[in-house]
Amino acid sequence: MKLRSNKGFPYPVLSPYGDDYCNSSFDVDIKSVIDGYDLALNFDVKLNNDELTALITSGKAEYVFHIECPTSGFRSIVKTDSNTTSYSIPFKKLKDLIEINSFVIAKEDIKAYSNASFNTDYEGMSFDLKKGCVMAEGIQVDTRVPKKITDFKEQDDPFVLLIPDKNETSKTVTVVLEDEKIKVIVPEATAAKYKALQQTKANRPILIGLYILPALWQGLLRIKGSDEIEILDYEQYLWVQSLEEILQTAYNISFSDLKQKSDEELFVLAQKMLECPLVEGVDTLMSMGGESRYED
Repeated sequence: MKLRSNKGFPYPVLSPYGDDYCNSSFDVDIKSVIDGYDLALNFDVKLNNDELTALITSGKAEYVFHIECPTSGFRSIVKTDSNTTSYSIPFKKLKDLIEINSFVIAKEDIKAYSNASFNTDYEGMSFDLKKGCVMAEGIQVDTRVPKKITDFKEQDDPFVLLIPDKNETSKTVTVVLEDEKIKVIVPEATAAKYKALQQTKANRPILIGLYILPALWQGLLRIKGSDEIEILDYEQYLWVQSLEEILQTAYNISFSDLKQKSDEELFVLAQKMLECPLVEGVDTLMSMGGESRYED
């Protein structure tokens, strides 16, 4: 929702687009992080005006965040009286750009509102505000949906390849990291079955948990255990370049940060990056008929 910077109000509004207030400000820091299947938006409000702060504390006004994804059509309103709050949105509802507008809104009718920080043009004046009136607005924040490692629920994956092993006697699965993409080598018959099963969308989280998750975890462990020279060698590979970008943009984690994490923490991180396929996989199996055999 693009706001007009010159939009006029019949009363003073604290805004970066006007000078109705002096020595006052309303800023909102918004950070987005991937949390499993959701995009979590974290809001940190900095309101510098005593009278507006008092109205929020007394419950007569509140912070309101209007969230819109023009590409997908998603819209939502978040209301709070806290300076810090979080809001999660399922990834399936988002695509590309998210537009976020921040306001201070009157929660009830406010009679004879005045403010010591009014511009001198409004000196000595007061205003009757109706419930829902905008009292402050912040600068619109546009943020793009952070990149995930890839959407492994789709058939084509640019990050990990499942490769058939031509050795007819092979019964094991191996992971190759020294290549442009992570390669999961499986028996030839298994590769054919994997391809067939992948055509059914419900099967994909199960397959991801079986083959892609262990491969990604091995990739994270390899980066964790590599020194600076080894990392430079690995950065020639596409999967390492992509992994570095995704960790930084979506999780604010650098390769050096991985060295401070335990193997168990990296396993959890790998699950989150793949939208928790182990949990979804079990749910899928239950929906396929497991309920009838399940006993508490």
